[in-house]
Amino acid sequence: MRDAEQLLREVQDLLKRPTEPDSPPPGQPPPAEHPEETRDVPPPPAEEPEETRHAPPRERGVVLPRRALRHQPPPPRRSWPRVVGVLVLVAGLAAGATVAVLRLRSGGGAPGDDPAGAPSPPQEVVAWTVWNEKPALSFVTVLADAEGREPVLLGIPPYTVVPVPGRGLGTVEDASRAGDGELVAITVSSLLHVEVDRSVSMKLSEVAAMVDRAGGLGVDGSRRSGEAVMDFLTERGVDRELRFLRWQGVISALLPVIGERPELGGGLLTGPVLEVFRAVGAARPDPLELPVEDVGSGLARPVKAEVEALAREWFVPTARTDGPVRLVVLNGNGVPGVGERVARVLVPAGFRLVSSQNATSFKERVTLIVAADERFVDEARLARELLGVGRVVIDPQPTSVADVTVVVGRDFRRR
Repeated sequence: MRDAEQLLREVQDLLKRPTEPDSPPPGQPPPAEHPEETRDVPPPPAEEPEETRHAPPRERGVVLPRRALRHQPPPPRRSWPRVVGVLVLVAGLAAGATVAVLRLRSGGGAPGDDPAGAPSPPQEVVAWTVWNEKPALSFVTVLADAEGREPVLLGIPPYTVVPVPGRGLGTVEDASRAGDGELVAITVSSLLHVEVDRSVSMKLSEVAAMVDRAGGLGVDGSRRSGEAVMDFLTERGVDRELRFLRWQGVISALLPVIGERPELGGGLLTGPVLEVFRAVGAARPDPLELPVEDVGSGLARPVKAEVEALAREWFVPTARTDGPVRLVVLNGNGVPGVGERVARVLVPAGFRLVSSQNATSFKERVTLIVAADERFVDEARLARELLGVGRVVIDPQPTSVADVTVVVGRDFRRR
């Protein structure tokens, strides 16, 4: 459905034009003998680097309309009954658009934003990492809370294979094993295609201390101390899937206690993170599990369609693209962690990281943002806007791996 303010502007333009009685009513296509089809392409930003200003249009990422406007014949003689009918129809559209705009400005939303017709409320999403050094293991849980929406408690199986920013293909456990909460947050953001606002990381021993402060937890049919919970989760001979399910049982018992006694978090859970933990714990939601499928060797991969459906149902979208845009990030300046920094900026806007690795050289001076073909020029320009640097080009030999590739140059080093 079109935005109400856009509709109002279109209606106002119609009111300013001379009425042509033989033109079709608004909403119907023009006569077949005079087609009118253009592609609305925004001009390149004024801050385009100097070296690209005199480059050929295709190299600059300029996309011309697929069809030029054709000459329109002079209007025929007016038929006043039709003029009156068109004016009445246009006036009705203008009135409807005005009402919609007033609803938007007064806090209402366009129909279809949610079942009640209101805009989606802001949602606070937290990635929670719990890790242990010996034996080496980790758990990743996503908590989300928004006014008027059901709180979310989602477990990410640590054996799930995903692109890890700056490290190539790996598992969620690879991203979380060292307790790097920021790396986990951007990995989860790319996986779910939603923005992760905050991250919190703690050792398993610190979770055990919370359990002790709570006086123990009822887990798997018995009352367990903090040490017993650690033994339960680190028991040898337990496969990864069962260990993950045990963690799901522990958090189902622990979070309601934190909801009632937030002081149990000590200095580990503070501010907005604590508020999300309290809201999710008080609601006592059943823990969800990321849909994955077995690929052998104790590993799994996300089931794309089911993950997308889960994200649509439980999370507020943050994308600025029409759909997921496959993103490859290549480090062309040699600065460690640059792939993660680029992904942190682009992923919440709708880019889905599929690979992050080094370029063939670390001597790239200007960041290149490469659109696979003309269909992705707008997305490449969005990436340049978000990154604040870069030169947009169209790949003369596109591959099927990425829709947009960012080769990070030295101009990004200063950011």
